[in-house]
Amino acid sequence: MTVFNGQFDGRFAQVGAANAPVSITIETPSIATGRSGFAWLHWSYDGTPTGGQITLTAGTLTYTIFITTGGPGFLPFSDTLFPPGQPVTITLAAGGASVRGSLAALGVKIL
Repeated sequence: MTVFNGQFDGRFAQVGAANAPVSITIETPSIATGRSGFAWLHWSYDGTPTGGQITLTAGTLTYTIFITTGGPGFLPFSDTLFPPGQPVTITLAAGGASVRGSLAALGVKIL
């Protein structure tokens, strides 16, 4: 098991260009019992986004959060594990003309 207990790891944090989406992918081992997860999801837009949202996909699971204001936000995902053999992709949508976004998954677990 690899646990990144809240450590900042560049593979799981990204800053986007203006009006560009930001994505993080957490790979899961392909063995039948391989799972992955994370403890916290942090995001930020440096201005008020137009069409701001986060989409999380893992296998057939899709979870969408709409973001209507600029600035930072976070969600706890403690003890959440995703399907075996399926990568977890988290995407922060483009924020609009001159708005940049950032996205980070902390406490990543790869079992």
